[in-house]
Amino acid sequence: MIRNILGVIVGYVVIMILTGAMILALVLIFPEYRDMMQQMEGGATTQSPPTLPVAINLALGLPINLAAGYLCARIASNARRATQVFAGIVVVFGIMYFFSARGGVQPTWYLAGLPIVGVIGILLGGMLHLRTRASSSA
Repeated sequence: MIRNILGVIVGYVVIMILTGAMILALVLIFPEYRDMMQQMEGGATTQSPPTLPVAINLALGLPINLAAGYLCARIASNARRATQVFAGIVVVFGIMYFFSARGGVQPTWYLAGLPIVGVIGILLGGMLHLRTRASSSA
């Protein structure tokens, strides 16, 4: 049980670290995205961010969540259950973020895509671990 909880926590920390690194790279590559992020932090913009970096952000969410799901499953004593719980938590957080940020500057397609990409990545990462473990024990 403790290892399952630890797996979920570590997976979530991995998402936060890798997402932060990805956003840092995006603001370095796309100066207009950096400017928009700075304006959003100050609450001084009603302009939508540029589409390309937002789309890249969403697309890179899949391998980030895949890595987090894999790591969660690897740490957990019940890999299948831990990744399912982890995916459920990401869905709940994603839905909460969708409703809290809706009407803001982030595009609706991005807000709706975050929990979908998160769940798919986490579950694929968990499945990848289970498949790797099964093939190594055979």
